[in-house]
Amino acid sequence: MDNIETIASADDSRLDIFRQVKGRDLRSEGIMIVEGRLCVERCIAAGFDVVAVLCENDRHGRAAAPHVHVPVFSVGRDVMERVAGYGFHRGIMAVAGRPAAVSINDFLSSLPAEGPLGIVCADRCASGENLGSIIRTAHAFGYQAVIASGSADPFSRRVIRVSAGSVFSVPVLEAEDMGETLRALKQGVRCHVYAAVTDQASTAFDSCSVLPRRAIVLGSEGSGLPDDLAGLCDEAVHVPMSSAIDSLNLSVAAGILLQKFSRAGGPA
Repeated sequence: MDNIETIASADDSRLDIFRQVKGRDLRSEGIMIVEGRLCVERCIAAGFDVVAVLCENDRHGRAAAPHVHVPVFSVGRDVMERVAGYGFHRGIMAVAGRPAAVSINDFLSSLPAEGPLGIVCADRCASGENLGSIIRTAHAFGYQAVIASGSADPFSRRVIRVSAGSVFSVPVLEAEDMGETLRALKQGVRCHVYAAVTDQASTAFDSCSVLPRRAIVLGSEGSGLPDDLAGLCDEAVHVPMSSAIDSLNLSVAAGILLQKFSRAGGPA
């Protein structure tokens, strides 16, 4: 492959775009770092603007090279770790342009006016692991989008990695005001909005009806969904659990609820 270039020195300027990514503000640079064969392949397949690929001793490089028209740099492990500044790269990394921001209103106006619709809303999900897992779960169960507000950067290295590249297949939008977003979901696209709460006095998730056009709203890891946002929802639901514990991990609860609410159209 003529776009594979072998580089022996960590000081080579061609590697600057990969250099010390942990300490950089990649959002302000307009780029994202994609790690691991699966995520890199999914980023390329989704048509994102890949700028360069870096691989360890040609690991996975020959599989990626035919699908990109950019340099694929092959380096030794010591060079790769010196350049990246960390060892958790799974043998291949890519730099790609971040997707352009899409306004919530523009996205919602593009959705079909009829038929099943599933949206996941994550309010103040600060953990990249949880947000990545939620995106992956939404992808697995056929949701049309994830809307996050006050949450981890959806195109951070960690979220991309934990989502297993699902962030490249499911639209992930960032909302400035979750309250306005919930109003738009209810009024603009006629979603029935379910609030995920820990209050055991709310409706148990396995005894509520699943409506065809629905949005599931998840709160933060520490404090859950604020009362003002829960008040905007049509129905509050919870996952019944032992009284010995007060809550589940956010991504675990999301997995249970999203699987349930993926079966749209009829009573539980």
